[in-house]
Amino acid sequence: MQKCIKKLNVLILFCISVCSNLSYAGRGIEVVHLQLPWKHQFQFAGYYAALEKGYYAKAGLSVVIHEGTPSVVIPSVLKGQAQYGVTHSELLFSRLQGAPVVALAAIFQHSPSVLVTRENILSPRDLIGQRIMLSSKNNIIENGNIELLEMFANEGVKSDELKIIQSHFDINDLMTGKTDALQVYTTNEIYALKQTNYHFNVISPRSYGADYYSNILFTSEQELDSNVDRADAFRKASLEGWRYALDHPNEIIDLLHKKYHTKKTTAELAFEAKAMQDLIAVDTIDLGHLNIARWQKMAIASDWLNIAHTTNVFERLQGFNFDSEHFLNKKIENYSLKILWGGFLFFLLTGFFFVLTFNAKRRIISQQKENIALNGQISHLQRSESISRLTAGIAHDFNNILACMIGYNQLNQYACEDCKDEDLKQEMLFNVQQVDIAGQRATDLIKKMMTYSRQNPTKKTIEIKQTHKVIDEVLAMVRPGLTNSVQINTDLDSHVVIHIDATDLHQIITNLLVNSRDAMKERGGIITLRLHKITVHELVCNVCMKSLQGQFIELRVSDNGSGIDENVVKNIFDPFFTTKKVGEGTGLGLSTVGGIVHDVDGHIVVESKTSEPNQGTAFRLLFPLN
Repeated sequence: MQKCIKKLNVLILFCISVCSNLSYAGRGIEVVHLQLPWKHQFQFAGYYAALEKGYYAKAGLSVVIHEGTPSVVIPSVLKGQAQYGVTHSELLFSRLQGAPVVALAAIFQHSPSVLVTRENILSPRDLIGQRIMLSSKNNIIENGNIELLEMFANEGVKSDELKIIQSHFDINDLMTGKTDALQVYTTNEIYALKQTNYHFNVISPRSYGADYYSNILFTSEQELDSNVDRADAFRKASLEGWRYALDHPNEIIDLLHKKYHTKKTTAELAFEAKAMQDLIAVDTIDLGHLNIARWQKMAIASDWLNIAHTTNVFERLQGFNFDSEHFLNKKIENYSLKILWGGFLFFLLTGFFFVLTFNAKRRIISQQKENIALNGQISHLQRSESISRLTAGIAHDFNNILACMIGYNQLNQYACEDCKDEDLKQEMLFNVQQVDIAGQRATDLIKKMMTYSRQNPTKKTIEIKQTHKVIDEVLAMVRPGLTNSVQINTDLDSHVVIHIDATDLHQIITNLLVNSRDAMKERGGIITLRLHKITVHELVCNVCMKSLQGQFIELRVSDNGSGIDENVVKNIFDPFFTTKKVGEGTGLGLSTVGGIVHDVDGHIVVESKTSEPNQGTAFRLLFPLN
């Protein structure tokens, strides 16, 4: 059997090699165009190296590199004037607005865009009311301006508090007092400033939570639909060029002077090459790495800053990275065609090899489909992680503000006690009490947000006790709040124990019972709780999308209410999502339940039938046996 497998592997590799060579031989050298956003400089060293060292030619490509300006890059690629381009974070916002662009690689893991300021300006808040020269006054998302906008927003500085003026890309504007701050690149203008005696400060968006990709290699969906293999070859050859350029900077500097006639001096180019090392971060992360969760964080920020001008930002990002599910399918299609062609060639030689090739192809495609399903799960988890981090950050900042408000309100209460006018004293005490009530409600909301994000600083220990008794305690607490028209039935196995903190179990059951009660408050109904060991087959968790099978402990909370529409079910575990009226729910109940259950390696399956009367909704909480 092992000998057969070895022969099969050799056969598959040979088929792919034959088909690939035939493909390249048939099409010959292909001419493609790369559009740059600036003049020739070390910022684009990898592409010059790939051209001069023959990496493009080895991939069957003849590449023409064009100088340009930032505003022409994306339109040039979308119009087909160039097949590939290099741009900055504006690529994300073009995608969010519907442009069919796809990121191939992020050469800079961090943006070089910073502000240089007068010596006495040390932070973003010091720039309130000051003059700031940006590279594009009328297009705030161009050339790294978006990082600066998010930095100011993170520090509580509004855009109308700044005096934004058009930059002339001249450091003398700062040195002669024409502006108080100037947008520059750490790879470029910083060198010129260091050659003077002028004392300046650097304010970097990275230091204030705004960390963006830059120098992004991209293409269009049209190019990928027609030439996915060519795009893959271009990307790989470009990255090979970048590796060579980073290892041989002096050679590329000489090339820039001799062939591309750059106006920068050798010292300027050497400074640029050294400054890029920190931005590329090749020692800590793979060259060109793209992370969908980081794109999502940037998209969330754009939505928060009200510059994305779109809804469903997460859906817009599907297929934005080159290694996404959509283009993986196209690779599978091309790969399948190559295998079929190889199988046809070898069928002429022997039917035995054809059978082996056919079976191998089926196994490979099956594995690729499994990988696609896994990528879907990873994408879902990354999206949840991004929202969790954002929720935790908001809750933390809100908690700090709220603590001050409650503290000052207590001081007001003490001051009221000294008031000698009794009527005024009672009126002031009433107002203080209302502020305190509102503060406590806000505190409860923060606790829910912290629970969802799992950032609660108090680490809980698992308390193992009789689960059915915990459920009985919760029911005893909840029953008085139910109307007479709502009935609760239980079917609890007293020998089944869920390994979970009792307080967490209280919170889970209470949230689910309250939701069932609200679903039946108009006409009443029956809520049923079941606790048993079960065996499941081919179920999917509604929170993490993982396939489930095997033995579990099931805590099932069901009702015969009106049910939940299937279009709503897919969103019910998202934070702040609610179908209740304003003031009746925070949208954190079910997201909290999902977080608690998954913290103990559990899963949730939701079953709901709105088309059948009195079927209602069942929440099936599946916990591991041990």
